[in-house]
Amino acid sequence: MRRYSIELIEYMNFFEKATKVRAKDCFLNDELCFIVDAGQSRRAVGQGGANIGRLCRRFNRKIRIVEFSPKPCNFILNLLRPLRVKNIREDGKKVIITADNTQEKGKIFGRDKQNIKRVQDIASKYFDVIVAVE
Repeated sequence: MRRYSIELIEYMNFFEKATKVRAKDCFLNDELCFIVDAGQSRRAVGQGGANIGRLCRRFNRKIRIVEFSPKPCNFILNLLRPLRVKNIREDGKKVIITADNTQEKGKIFGRDKQNIKRVQDIASKYFDVIVAVE
C-alpha cells in the first residue's frame, strides 16, 4: 500500500474537483503526473487543454496525465507519449522498447537516463516488469 503525503493528497483532490475525473495515482518528479483510468484522459485534459492550463497555473508545475492500462506494454506506451516508439513487446518479465531512430532512442532515455528511470519506477508500482530499450 502506497502512502501519500499531505501535498500529494491536496494535488489529487484539486485535480478531481477541477476535472471531474478520479485520479488513480499521483507522482511528483520534475512534473506532476496523474494516472487516470482508461478512457478518461480526454475528459481530464478538457476541451482545448483548458483543465491542464488551469492546473498548471494553480500548481505552478508542468502537468502530465497518463491513461492506465491493465496491459504493461500499453501502459508503458502511454507513459512514453508523445515519443514515437517503433515497437514494444513483452518477453517474460521484460518489456522491450524499440525506437524509430537514435534521436527518439535518446529522448526515451533522457539526460542521465532520467526518463527511462521514471518509466521504470512508475511501471514497477503496477506490474512486475523490467523496462529495456534496444
